[in-house]
Amino acid sequence: MLATAVVGLLRPSFNWDMIPYVALVEDGAAGDRAERHARAYRLVQAAAPARHWARMTESNAYRARQYAEARAFDSQLGMYRIKLGYVPLGGRWRR
Repeated sequence: MLATAVVGLLRPSFNWDMIPYVALVEDGAAGDRAERHARAYRLVQAAAPARHWARMTESNAYRARQYAEARAFDSQLGMYRIKLGYVPLGGRWRR
């Protein structure tokens, strides 16, 4: 487990699924769906290298739509809310 944690810190993996989790962790800081969408994407963009960012937002029609439309993005968050433990753990990492 320690080796996995070290590799994760030294070579982080960026994938689209991190964006909804960031949105849910940041849920209290953002008001409506448009603010939550903008904030999550802004935070991930600040951390992700350009090539990963492009893959997360432009690599296919689904990801492009999620990036372009707050309503489409918001409709997916329910699936991420049901994974108990992920969001509270994410909030603790951030603090």
